[in-house]
Amino acid sequence: MKKITAALICVFLIFSMISCKNRIAGYTPTEAYENAINTIETAHSLESISEMKIFPKDDAESVISTVTEINRYDGENIYTKTSSSPNGATVEGWYVDGMSYASYPGMKVKTPISKTEFQEKYQGDSRSVGILLSIDEDYFKGADFKKTDNGYSLSFNFSKEQYEALSGGKDLEGELTDEIKYTLLFDKSGNITGAVTVYNTIISELTVTSLTTVSISFSEVTVKAPENKDEFTLIEQ
Repeated sequence: MKKITAALICVFLIFSMISCKNRIAGYTPTEAYENAINTIETAHSLESISEMKIFPKDDAESVISTVTEINRYDGENIYTKTSSSPNGATVEGWYVDGMSYASYPGMKVKTPISKTEFQEKYQGDSRSVGILLSIDEDYFKGADFKKTDNGYSLSFNFSKEQYEALSGGKDLEGELTDEIKYTLLFDKSGNITGAVTVYNTIISELTVTSLTTVSISFSEVTVKAPENKDEFTLIEQ
């Protein structure tokens, strides 16, 4: 009986070590992700800032282009801003009290619209948050789940086909040369604080690296209609 008991204890310890091996702050990779996504989906106030830089592979100092996107949500209203450099334009959008305001270079328009329609029109092309909310448990197999100075991180790779499936079929710019590296960042309380995506593609015979960093804050924000809203031309749908 003692031998059987000892054997059972050994089995229990082995399974405990296996199950705890990929736990940090009490979370498995899947649980950490699900907890973070629940935090995003139930947030009453949120700001995300993403920056995508493209530069020649192994030469991060020679930036070819940069695209920055800001999104704010105060529980009811939405603000989004996208700007690019060196030669790109800045586009701003607001959703406030059932009205959409859009500011393009040389044109400002406002349209009665639902929140869902606004999100599809002005935020639907933003892949960062969409991918963040769509990752399946299978992607975490073999993931690198580790502690950091500010909390912990979850890193994993996926193929071009997997990326396109997550991003709604949108093609990557250029030909992908290897897998896409994706990292989710969490604070010590398990709140998601950001994400980093890195991949290499060939564009016009030049191999370039695309580096996207996303920061997420749950601090209180307030979204109001643009101060010059009377300058926006009304367009009925």
